Amino acid sequence: MEGMIRCSANYVPLSPISFLERAAIVYGDRLSVVYGTVKYTWRETRERCIRLASALTQLGISRGDVVAALAPNIPAMYELHFGVPTGWGSSLGAIEILSKTSTKLPHLVLILESDKPPPINSNAVSTSGNLEYGSLLAMGKPDFEINWPNDEWDPISLNYTSGTTSSPKGVIYSHRGAYLNSIAAALLNEMPSMPVYLWTVPMFHCNGWCLTWAVAAQGGTNVCLRKCLCKGNF
Repeated sequence: MEGMIRCSANYVPLSPISFLERAAIVYGDRLSVVYGTVKYTWRETRERCIRLASALTQLGISRGDVVAALAPNIPAMYELHFGVPTGWGSSLGAIEILSKTSTKLPHLVLILESDKPPPINSNAVSTSGNLEYGSLLAMGKPDFEINWPNDEWDPISLNYTSGTTSSPKGVIYSHRGAYLNSIAAALLNEMPSMPVYLWTVPMFHCNGWCLTWAVAAQGGTNVCLRKCLCKGNF
């Protein structure tokens, strides 16, 4: 139709971040993540993701930057899928290489492998002088305002192929692509409302085929196993 003007009343960029917002409202008291004795509700997961986004912003990470993660299937890895794009983080270089140059080294945050609930008010610093994940969350503000993408084609994650069919390369997911593939994954897997999803494959692989976000869309529960080491860029 002629005369149609795109505005906030009729258009919002598609983004998986909206799944977390809805889950916190609709399924707020339901379990979102289970890892050993660690259990979070969707309301708690949203707060942790918001704190993460706020803390990353305080570290100077902004639109276009990349946050790299190397972690098993644990709550922190799941939270990174929402917290990083919420704060507009997107990569890190090789620390060992950068240390030999005059380039400013990236921030290194250590994630403890523990199935015990870590306090987010801790000021713990590792023996190597690096910040720990719980302390990073403590830096963040729970009322941090989400940075929604200006364009749904903005990148949300960067995945690396193993070079099975050609040379290894980086593959970018956009907010729109991740949103649509998450919905498609839920439909194709006939995922019901409030499912329980057991993570036996690494979340970093194609971002868990976008099921990291799809489970949130359905208000489900993520059960994490420490079987696989996860690595990925956001």
